[in-house]
Amino acid sequence: MQAFVGGTGVGIFPNINDERGEIWREYGVGSQPAFVLKKADGSFEKFGRLGEDSLQENITRLFG
Repeated sequence: MQAFVGGTGVGIFPNINDERGEIWREYGVGSQPAFVLKKADGSFEKFGRLGEDSLQENITRLFG
């Protein structure tokens, strides 16, 4: 996991090791890659593969 995070640049935000799949189930994630962007109010949106531009656009839209 450390090699993946270091090699892909996703270390700029928290990454969670979900070996038992508990978080996947909680957010309805069925496969990787997956991004879950969770707001302070508890609401969230989930995405599959996102490029850098798409990730930034969604972060700005949700948290702008």
